[in-house]
Amino acid sequence: MKQLLLVMISTSLLSACGGSNKVETPPVVVEPPVVVVKTKDQAMAAVLVALADEVIVPSYQQLLAHSTEFEIAATRFCSLSNSAQSDLDVLRTSWLNLNASWQSTRPTKLGPIFKEFRYSRLQTWPDNNAAVARGIAALLATNPITAQAVAQTQDGGQGLPALEYLLYPDQAGQNMLSAPNKSERCLVTMAVAANIKSIAQELVDGWSASQGNYREQYIQGSGDFVSPQDAIEEQLTNWFELVEIITDNKIGKALGVLPPGVLKNAEQFRSQSSLANIKHNLEALEQVYLAKNSYGFDDYLIEIHQAQSLDTSIKGAFAEVFEALEKITVPLEEAIVTSEGRAQLKALSNKVKALRTIMASDFVQTTGFNPSFNSNDGD
Repeated sequence: MKQLLLVMISTSLLSACGGSNKVETPPVVVEPPVVVVKTKDQAMAAVLVALADEVIVPSYQQLLAHSTEFEIAATRFCSLSNSAQSDLDVLRTSWLNLNASWQSTRPTKLGPIFKEFRYSRLQTWPDNNAAVARGIAALLATNPITAQAVAQTQDGGQGLPALEYLLYPDQAGQNMLSAPNKSERCLVTMAVAANIKSIAQELVDGWSASQGNYREQYIQGSGDFVSPQDAIEEQLTNWFELVEIITDNKIGKALGVLPPGVLKNAEQFRSQSSLANIKHNLEALEQVYLAKNSYGFDDYLIEIHQAQSLDTSIKGAFAEVFEALEKITVPLEEAIVTSEGRAQLKALSNKVKALRTIMASDFVQTTGFNPSFNSNDGD
């Protein structure tokens, strides 16, 4: 009996003391993720690489692709013995695509685009002295009409406005379908197309590592630049310049003081693509800020300056710009005539100016970058 009692007491004591065979698992220690924080120099380098590889070089490649497509379309159109309006519409659509790709390159005016006057050769605007009309007239009188002849003529006859002048003539008698000198107009169109393609190829080559390699200068802050920060500041200067061109020239000068506005001040009134140009410009400006989906100025603000709220404000300002743009449902050339359209264009201009104010004040003060302002010299 005592033995039984002792066994019972021992068992009870073991239970009370936790005398179980169960082995407790030690708690799992979760290490926080390693946060890689760039230095300012590393972040600036990341921005420049992203801009070059995700925005600038692809935009010039797109320009080359669309210039090639237009050259093919022009050759095909001019080979038709009896071209119809539908054929001309196809050619015009190809030009609109080419023109859109050019407008998307506009936030960057650095390096190869300035050599050999390529910028003004691709687009002479504003055209205050009828350079486009005079250039086309000179080419129509040239024999033979070749791409080389185009490259040697005045800038107004070499680029996208020259093609617009041919495809959307001011007078019905100059139409590409029925003009008495239709064959000469076709030859000029094909020659100008070849010239634009040649310039686009030079731009792509200029940025290419195997050719001019301007990309290396840009991302290293060498050559034309004294440092990576200087390269960023030049890029921002281009950004602000285009913003001013949009508000002051593309919208302001077309609006004029009173209705019906000044039609010939619209960037491309013949094709009524002036508002579409503004849209492409604004989208490109946003892509520069974001570096598309790569390491952009938004990432720079957050990582280097912990300025999430400022980044949110800038993105909100962009959203308001596009919201104002979407409310304009007619071409700019029609909007400048009506009270409603003019009010909508002014609202768009004000939203773009508000975006500029945030960038010129809060963004510049936060980052310490020192871009140039009031750089709009009339494009």
